[in-house]
Amino acid sequence: MPVWTREQAREMAVKGNQVRWHSPPSPEPEPAIVPRIAFDDFAARKLLRVRGQIEQVEALLDGAKDAQSVDRYAAALMRLYDIEGWLSNRPKPGNRRPREDRAPRGAWTVEAKPLGISPAAPTPQDASNCGPQATTGSVPPATPQLPPFNTA
Repeated sequence: MPVWTREQAREMAVKGNQVRWHSPPSPEPEPAIVPRIAFDDFAARKLLRVRGQIEQVEALLDGAKDAQSVDRYAAALMRLYDIEGWLSNRPKPGNRRPREDRAPRGAWTVEAKPLGISPAAPTPQDASNCGPQATTGSVPPATPQLPPFNTA
């Protein structure tokens, strides 16, 4: 095992400091060039692969003996069918309507028309008919006012 002396350590420290403090800044790394693959080419390749996997899983499903493997193969087929439908640009049921069935934009706007009825403020008589069910929170209902005692 080599032994470092003070001179060797000092010499290595000087070299390290020169590299650390006196080197020019490194240039900005160039962005990686990603080869452009047409989406159609990618989708076509993946579509072929998924369809091949569907055939393989269907063959495994035909030879399945127990219920657990049948369930697993059926779940895998369902996921593969979803991927295949997405890659082949088919909408799922309820996702898209044909153009002729769609309502034109702005067809659902409704203009507000005045009804000719003026809003009236509730009268005190209306408020007294509400009863105890109209009270909310922790405020107790007001006690009713009794008519003055007539001694005539």
